[in-house]
Amino acid sequence: MTRQRYQPEQLSVAEWVRDEMVVDVDLAPAFLDLAGLPIPAHMQEQECFPLAERSNPSFRKDTYYEYYEWPNDEAVRPHRGIRSERYKYIHYTTHPEEAGLIGRKGSLLRF
Repeated sequence: MTRQRYQPEQLSVAEWVRDEMVVDVDLAPAFLDLAGLPIPAHMQEQECFPLAERSNPSFRKDTYYEYYEWPNDEAVRPHRGIRSERYKYIHYTTHPEEAGLIGRKGSLLRF
């Protein structure tokens, strides 16, 4: 894959906001690319820096995550979730009865 090197002035965010879902696994390969270093074949990634120039309708549409650091200063309990363009589902692992499905506009949807 041929990679285009980006100059810092090309990454200005002052004029746009993206809707694409970038997650942490996209960042390490992107930073290696910016530094001009090779990206190991085992790294997962979506090409996130090209989003600075144009939208990508086929970019990631959903993701699964887990948050398990407890206790923490933010008082966020361990949970896992699924995020799509339309919904967020959050399941608190220490309190299985507490789960929520949140619509795109932030409204809590009842089961």
